[in-house]
Formats: sequence, structure tokens, C-alpha cells
Amino acid sequence: MSDFESGVIPVLKSEFPSSKHYGCFFHFCQAVYRQIQHLGKQKDYSSNESFRLLCRKLMALALMPYEQVINSFNEIQADADLLPDHPMEELLLYLKKIG
Repeated sequence: MSDFESGVIPVLKSEFPSSKHYGCFFHFCQAVYRQIQHLGKQKDYSSNESFRLLCRKLMALALMPYEQVINSFNEIQADADLLPDHPMEELLLYLKKIG
């Protein structure tokens, strides 16, 4: 995952042949935020610091080493389960589905 558009992908492939490029970090974060909006959770994102922090942690998973992503996701899910009314449940299901 990078912060760049498709023009950089050939360079990444030639310089880092064993790496896998899955897309643009900006567009991934944008997709997550759009899902937050689609689920009607933008008020939670704006006013609930704990909810917003966990959403940002979900977005940051894309920047972590691959072998740490699942454990980190599970930690975020455990923290999300502690929030009243479980506002992250549908967002977590969405990310499991696309991941």
C-alpha cells in the first residue's frame, strides 16, 4: 500500500520485486470513511473520541507489517466491543469482508 497513484506501481515492482502492492493508502482510508458514512456513524466519528481513534487504528492497519495485521485487528475488535452500543460492529464486519 502506498500514498501514490498507479504511476509508481511499475517502479515499486522493479525496485522491490518480492513486494506486493495492493493500492493507495489515501483511497483505502477514503473507502473506510465512506463506509462509516454509509453506516450512519459520522456523528460517532465526529463526537466520540474512542470511536474515532479505533477507526483510525483500523485505517492504519494497512501500514503495518502483514504478520501483525490479524493480531492488531483482533485487539481493535476487543477494544470496540467495550464501547457502549457496539457502534463499530458493522464497520468491523465490512473490513473482514474486504480484507
